[in-house]
Amino acid sequence: MPGKKFNYALSVIILLSLLWMVYTGLPSKRLHLANVGGVSVVSTIPIEEVRAWKKLALLRSSDPAITTCNFEIAAVSKGDRYAPVIKISKGETGIYITKNKVEIKGKNDEELLKACHAFLCLRDNITCPSDWNTIKTIFWESRELNLIVDANLSGTAATSYAELLGVLSYVQSARMDLGRESKIYIHPYLRIDKKCFPQPLHNFHQNLSVNSSSPQNCEIPGLHIYRGRKNAIYMEGGKVILEAEESKIHTGVVILRDAIAPDYIRAIYGMK
Repeated sequence: MPGKKFNYALSVIILLSLLWMVYTGLPSKRLHLANVGGVSVVSTIPIEEVRAWKKLALLRSSDPAITTCNFEIAAVSKGDRYAPVIKISKGETGIYITKNKVEIKGKNDEELLKACHAFLCLRDNITCPSDWNTIKTIFWESRELNLIVDANLSGTAATSYAELLGVLSYVQSARMDLGRESKIYIHPYLRIDKKCFPQPLHNFHQNLSVNSSSPQNCEIPGLHIYRGRKNAIYMEGGKVILEAEESKIHTGVVILRDAIAPDYIRAIYGMK
């Protein structure tokens, strides 16, 4: 009977609306759905509005993965207790957004950090990969760690070189201290007009001097940071590339830092 079918459908809609109200604590609204870097996003507000949320309120946690996520978001945001709240917890992997709150969830540490990366990619409008493990593996298995950074970066983007040298030195030290490998080499370059100029590096495990200023081929495996309009983190052969407008470079670098070594930032602050 048409009347009974209509009543049944109406009942289902009402039930779903009530369930959503229970979950969000807000009246039922039109949902905005997206998928960012393989992470589902459900929002009660237009996702474009989130891109203006540069001030955020973060909640402290003793959980290592949540702490890394908090550091990641804090590095590219301004803290404000009156701003939208970021709640990070273990649960069904996804990003759940309401008017003044974002819930970032992951089934385990790996999934939680993936959702964390996805949130920043969503907010800063950067195209993210879904496979962070492959990126991490490149730097934890390669014996030659190449870093190529655009020499024309300025402002916060200019800190990319030091930030990434720090995390690669951490990976180098961690791998060598394990005793499994005798030597891991880091080779930093500055990229000028599509030419790569070797840079010196002196750390605990390596003293690299540059005897020649001659440019070298830039088409080498490693981490490449370029200024451009693509606004994306992607892989191309053995290269991991961040190509973005200068205002987005810092966000991309922080994401890559924590994707390569999630425990690095905690080690910097003396945390486990």
